[in-house]
Amino acid sequence: ARTVLVGDLPGPLVNTATASGTSGGVTALDTDSVSVMLAGIQVVKSTNPSTTTSKVGSIIPYQYTVTGTGGASLSTVTVTDTKCSSVVFVSGDDGDSILESGESWVYSCGYTVLAGDLPGPVVNTATASGTAGGVMVTDTDSISVDLAGINVVKSTNPAVFTATVGDLIPYVYSVTNTGNVVLSTVTVSDDKCAPVAFVIGGDTNSNSMLDLTETWT
Repeated sequence: ARTVLVGDLPGPLVNTATASGTSGGVTALDTDSVSVMLAGIQVVKSTNPSTTTSKVGSIIPYQYTVTGTGGASLSTVTVTDTKCSSVVFVSGDDGDSILESGESWVYSCGYTVLAGDLPGPVVNTATASGTAGGVMVTDTDSISVDLAGINVVKSTNPAVFTATVGDLIPYVYSVTNTGNVVLSTVTVSDDKCAPVAFVIGGDTNSNSMLDLTETWT
């Protein structure tokens, strides 16, 4: 039996056993090592981008799952976030305020979108920490949330025109919403071709908004 010392934390504790024996003046030996996790913590940060809008003042809901991953129980468990200051405990503790090995606690925080965040993405990092035997262990996890995004793909068919003066080059522009929010006031301009005309049919629900499932031509 090996008594865990403060200096062993947070671990892992790795040690090697050596067995030997002698026969006819010859020594035979073998070794084997084992690693024992002592104190450890893991944080997994998540969100549901479908609930996020790009409007200033809207809220990105974050969830943090904190798990004790070592053999030692952790006290004074905290979670902080680089962009979300009000991280609050939700559930998971069995009532002793100690994060036991294998136990998971859930935290949450809502981040308010600022004007400076647009068009995104919003990237931030969570840090979970806990203490065992006077030693602190930590873990981090980052997440990126897209807010508003748009993509245009321009194409043509060279086979349908020649280089003769007066011929027309037909351009097609496919515009897709690549963010997680509906876009309004969508326009397309071209430095050599004006005006760029919208082809009826892309706005499937006729709401004049570029929805997440739509591609306008």
